[in-house]
Amino acid sequence: MIASGTLIDIAADEWITGGQGSRTFESVDAEELATRASEALASGDDSEALRLANDALELEHKNSRAWRILAYCLGSMGRHFDAIDCALSAVRYGGHDAINHYAHAWTLKGASKPNEALSAVDEALDIESGFADALALRAVIRNELGDRAGAIEDMRRARAL
Repeated sequence: MIASGTLIDIAADEWITGGQGSRTFESVDAEELATRASEALASGDDSEALRLANDALELEHKNSRAWRILAYCLGSMGRHFDAIDCALSAVRYGGHDAINHYAHAWTLKGASKPNEALSAVDEALDIESGFADALALRAVIRNELGDRAGAIEDMRRARAL
């Protein structure tokens, strides 16, 4: 029995599409695709990051990193509620990872849900108290909610890191 994603399947897909398909025609696993998606996102190529993250999820539906990348891409595109759903999947499949909670907070902040965003960023900081980006995000959220003293303290801690 040949599993989906083998070199034979990939060659067949490439032959059927004449090499013009939208899928990644290499023998890679979901984590490698998620890594490539992360690199594309970092370089500003959101459409490539979106494609690679979707490909990673086709191979491994529970890949929290791919869900997180989708959340960032969709949030950047202004699709805040879709981004929130993807961030929730990242948390569901990788709840022990502070960055997944941070991504959830970021998407909630983008959707103008500061109270929920504050709860999500607090979860990230419960996992990793020295997470500078989460402290900076919490400072912004606290400032938005009128907690100036908390915002200043968080920003000082973030800068110290």
